[in-house]
Amino acid sequence: MASAATNSPTEIDPKARFFRYFQHEVTALQEEMARLGETGVSGGERADGVEHCLAGIARLSNEVKESSSRIPVYDLRTYDEAIKALSEKLQKTRASFAPRPKFTFKSAMRTRSSMTSPKKEDRGRAERRIEELSGPKSAPATMQDNPVNRKDDAVNERENENGAVNAGNGNIRCMLTSMEGTHTHEFESSVNVSVSNHEGTHVTLPDNGSLIGNISDIHHCVVDLSAPALGGHPLSSLAVKYVTESLIVDGDIRGPVHITGLERCVIVVASRQFRMHDCKNCDVYLHCSSRPIVERCKGISFAPLPETYTKEFQRQTTNKYDQVDDFNWLKAEHSPHWRVLPLAERIEERVWQTIVPREADVNVENILQVTKVIR
Repeated sequence: MASAATNSPTEIDPKARFFRYFQHEVTALQEEMARLGETGVSGGERADGVEHCLAGIARLSNEVKESSSRIPVYDLRTYDEAIKALSEKLQKTRASFAPRPKFTFKSAMRTRSSMTSPKKEDRGRAERRIEELSGPKSAPATMQDNPVNRKDDAVNERENENGAVNAGNGNIRCMLTSMEGTHTHEFESSVNVSVSNHEGTHVTLPDNGSLIGNISDIHHCVVDLSAPALGGHPLSSLAVKYVTESLIVDGDIRGPVHITGLERCVIVVASRQFRMHDCKNCDVYLHCSSRPIVERCKGISFAPLPETYTKEFQRQTTNKYDQVDDFNWLKAEHSPHWRVLPLAERIEERVWQTIVPREADVNVENILQVTKVIR
């Protein structure tokens, strides 16, 4: 599906590229840790989030080891200290979730000096390395202004025979249209919305405030989460994993977007950060203010975000959809794993305007055909 682009972006030094990638990953992991406290526990979302952070730290550590022959000794030490500090920060974050014990016991043999960690100074230096690598501080994508975030209510869950759409507290009406008919699920306003385990279903989400989106394990579906963004309440972050032969319309995302394990899909999204791992044969209609990252991907085509989903402020900013960093391709030549989608192959604007938003009026099969998910 992919072929070399005629106009390759400006090549950068491999060491500088790896540093930028490392900086990007550290910042993303910090933001993900910051969001763990807002994540629900009843459906296992928080445990999944912790596992994702652990996997991200482990992957980053392995990538540093694999690139050690190309990294100066001083930089290698800096990377190691930053990874160590990330691990310690995650441990502290997890400890803050644990229930406090009613009683504590102290050993009489314990002295004041023994309670002081001999490596406190080292940890402080490591934490400073994280701050340096993270670059300028930016507020993580949170929803502290939403009053439901100050509550710890149980997660409400609704399921239909094809799968599940889970949400936290508040008022959310989610429409599911499948071959068996249209199903409407109503929830309270939520911190998390998770769409999972669907096949042949059309899922739409209305504008009900800022949310964290999770999409996983779906096949042959249309998932449209663009309404909150079009209504001025974009999602705070989005994770999409293990999706095949589907159209994912996400609109504007305030924070990072993580795409993992997709095959034969079309994705429509705008975000500050875009990362794609282990994907094959996908078209991405994207607006991104930073350089997108792909890793272990093949056959990925990028095109600018359709006008239907583009906001005025995005028209005033540079879209770096075609300045992709492939961290499995450090050669001077253009990566063979991605390309810019030619104009002749892009979906016409009228499809985004008149066909995709029509929900139950157009069945899933037709939408997947006109958006070239099914070819």
